[in-house]
Formats: sequence, C-alpha cells, structure tokens
Amino acid sequence: MSGESTYYFLQFLRMVLPLVPIGLVVIAMMFLCRSRRTRLTFWLRTTAVIWLVIAIGNRFMFTWAQGTFSTHDPNGLSRMLTYLLLSDYTWTAESAVFIIFAILLLIYFRRGANAPYGTVR
Repeated sequence: MSGESTYYFLQFLRMVLPLVPIGLVVIAMMFLCRSRRTRLTFWLRTTAVIWLVIAIGNRFMFTWAQGTFSTHDPNGLSRMLTYLLLSDYTWTAESAVFIIFAILLLIYFRRGANAPYGTVR
C-alpha cells in the first residue's frame, strides 16, 4: 500500500470500527423485535436505529472536519466554531439516545426476569 492509500484506509477504519458494535446492537434488536412483538421491543429497536444514525452522522462530521481548518483561511475560525458547536450537539444527542436505550433495555430485562418466556408485556 502506498502512503496515500494507507492514510485513507486508516481514516476509513477510524470511521467504521466504532460503528460496528452499534450495528450489532441494531441487528440484535431486529431479531428481538421479530421474536417478541411488544411495544417495548419496538422502542428498543427504534432507539437503537436512532443511535446508529446519530453515530454515523457524528463520524462523518468528524472526518469532514479534518484538514478544513487553516490559520491562513479567513473563514477558518467560523468553520471551526461551527464544527465545535455541532460536534457538541451530536455528542450530547448520541449520549442521550444511548442512555434512553440503556434504560429501556433494563426495563425489558426487569420485566422479562419476572415473567415466563413469551409473556413479556
């Protein structure tokens, strides 16, 4: 691999590898929702998909920002401030959706532990 192709491959890995666990959670929630169709599994699946979409947007914004800020560019400061503001919002949104997903998952397991198989409400 040449230097430039190695750089782009590593950038691709930096963007994709953190998304793999979230993607696996989405796949698991799809299977869970197919096996037990309840309102809670629907919301688990929905929050997992929203979490993945926000995480993808956050990673794309991170890769877009690399190399766009320059000290010689008069618009560089405004772009940097916009990036910092948006990255703060997307990080907060990703964290909030993760917390909501974790709470829903805890509720699901709490209800599932008290009920026999197939009777989870």
